[in-house]
Amino acid sequence: MNEERTMPTIQKARKRFNEELHSETYARVHADNEQLQGLLSFLAPKKEQVFLDLGTGNGYIGIPLAQQFPGCSVIGLDIAESALQQNMEKAREKGLLNIRFQAFDGIALPFVDGYLDGLICRYAFHHFPDYERMLNEISRTIHAGGRFALSDPLRNELDTTDFINSFQALKQDGHVKIHKRHEFLQLVERYRFEVLDSFDSTISFYRNRTSEYDKLLDSTPPSVLDAYEIRRDEERIWITFEVMNLVFEKKPGDPNNGMQMDARTSLCFLLPVI
Repeated sequence: MNEERTMPTIQKARKRFNEELHSETYARVHADNEQLQGLLSFLAPKKEQVFLDLGTGNGYIGIPLAQQFPGCSVIGLDIAESALQQNMEKAREKGLLNIRFQAFDGIALPFVDGYLDGLICRYAFHHFPDYERMLNEISRTIHAGGRFALSDPLRNELDTTDFINSFQALKQDGHVKIHKRHEFLQLVERYRFEVLDSFDSTISFYRNRTSEYDKLLDSTPPSVLDAYEIRRDEERIWITFEVMNLVFEKKPGDPNNGMQMDARTSLCFLLPVI
């Protein structure tokens, strides 16, 4: 995505998510305890390791990670500043001292090379305006042997019209691209990541019915609509996505993997936090 489109996309996403991330509807739609526990197990946390929850949203991953593994340090990073303040309040209420929340620009990760032992990104990857640059940032900041866990919707293999990306773009929340599974795996492998494990899940939700949605659905082959279990009533359109849940290991060989511990420790005090 070119620079002229990058910032408007990020601003659109920031506005929408500042409004939505702590709503009851958002929490209900995105909650999935089985998926949550599977993703946490992917990271295999050890004492004194540092983990990033990239696109932390309402803290659904970051806060349980800090709770279940108190010997680790957790950073929740997002573009939605007001939502992060609410996350911090929730963490304080739970007495969590090993998690902090920080805003970023949606483009570059504010950490030195090899700073992270692991990174998790749930339902955020399809919003990154330059996803290849973000993969490079993820690879840069995870040291060799570190883990990258990801959960993101899939474009169905039967989706011959790229319906799913057209559907998502109608919400005006900074959507960029949902990939097919093989496309995503090929993309990530270029950044020195190797798949360790995976499982699939689903997410279902509705959108309020409008003429724009109706026009898109009416022009889409029934086989594609069936792939996403589309159904309509007078007010709403329901849809179901398949979700890929993957964990990768960073392969050795990147000259930026090494970093001294004193640089790692000092960075914690240099970065602005909430």
